[in-house]
Amino acid sequence: LKVIPVETDVLVIGGGLAGCMAAIKASEEEGVRVTLVDKSNTMRSGCAASGIDHTWAYFPPVHEKMGYTIDDMAEDHRQGTAYGFFRRDLFFLVAGTNFDRVLDLERWGVNFRYEDSKVPGKFRIVSQFHSVPTSFNFDGEPLKPTLAQEAKRRGVSIINRVQMIDLITTDGQISGAVGVNVRTGDIYFFKAKAVVLSSGRSNRLSRNPTGFDFNTRMPSPMSGDGTSMAIRAGLPIIGVEFLSNILGLGACGNYNPNYGDPRNTVQPAAR
Repeated sequence: LKVIPVETDVLVIGGGLAGCMAAIKASEEEGVRVTLVDKSNTMRSGCAASGIDHTWAYFPPVHEKMGYTIDDMAEDHRQGTAYGFFRRDLFFLVAGTNFDRVLDLERWGVNFRYEDSKVPGKFRIVSQFHSVPTSFNFDGEPLKPTLAQEAKRRGVSIINRVQMIDLITTDGQISGAVGVNVRTGDIYFFKAKAVVLSSGRSNRLSRNPTGFDFNTRMPSPMSGDGTSMAIRAGLPIIGVEFLSNILGLGACGNYNPNYGDPRNTVQPAAR
């Protein structure tokens, strides 16, 4: 076994959609060294490994012409899908910036516009889990390869097959992390000026009621690695109360008793 030291400016732990985008954005700062670590292969890792077919957010060029405001969407989400569990500041952070990320992805080669669409901008937006039409449909199969390739193009150092174990603290500050290569057993010690935890949710901490491992919406790697590392390092954790409020989704992965619930498609705020 080898001990491999790696020094970088920004260490991103987790190479899913969020991790790849974080690494890409960090690389926009001139002279910043960015390292992205994934326990799988960044080209096809995370929840979006095989692609996704929709996202949701407030899209100003579309929703403004439909007569909807971001406040309409916020209230619709609070009353419906969120079942009252709602952080307004976090909602606006996500919903208010997602369209910019769509434009980023479009510049990098992902197609979001369709000639058969009658929606402004040729986008496909429908009502799905909200009564305000916010489900932005597209062919997302190439998302992960596109993001991984863009990160590489920008000079991000990508290290695959390394399971991160713990954060390293120095004088009360996060100064790096340690991980193990799942193929070779080599130990990696990362020294970093900033660490981004983007290792996914904690939806696979236990089995779902069927007892099977892979009939779930969430992949098995969603095991709360980042959350547990943060807790052990003494970092504050927010948002864990939202883990099981999305369609009844809890730590077992795919127990969704609310499928078929009319609240999944018709929300009261925008009737």
